Amino acid sequence: IKKGDIVAIYLPMIPEAFFSIFACSKIGAVHTTIFSGFSGKALHSRLRNSNAKMLITSNKMHRHSDDINLKSQWIDAIKNTNVSKVIVVGDDGEGEKEDDCNNKIINYKEFVKEAKSNGKHCDTEIMDSEDPLFILYTSGTTGEPKGTIQVHGGFTVVAAQQTAFLIDM
Repeated sequence: IKKGDIVAIYLPMIPEAFFSIFACSKIGAVHTTIFSGFSGKALHSRLRNSNAKMLITSNKMHRHSDDINLKSQWIDAIKNTNVSKVIVVGDDGEGEKEDDCNNKIINYKEFVKEAKSNGKHCDTEIMDSEDPLFILYTSGTTGEPKGTIQVHGGFTVVAAQQTAFLIDM
């Protein structure tokens, strides 16, 4: 993954979701967070529309005292997309394996462990204020969801405005 590549994040509200967002921002990749409550069909449409190369997800999540099988959603959703690598957060994946779509599925802990052991380091990419930071999708209630591209400079300005507002309160 390099500057300009799209990374889809289909995770519940866990620390790795934020780590993924920050990592994408650091290397200049464009991220799109996809609500983990969405169906496989909704995930698939966003993966295809965004042209994502990588998916960061988990096999399951816990919500309202229920375990929800996310893998049943994403395993079919990645078919016929440009996703070539799936990073799975959680203890339920064992190493690398190939699925029937030739998508490489890698356990997150092994991915991080391998990067550390190889001494891999990613430099912070220098970005222009108009370079894309993330893709935010509309709800799709009146038709197909539309991806809106948010840029580094615009996001920074809005974040600063919201912070100033909170400080003034």
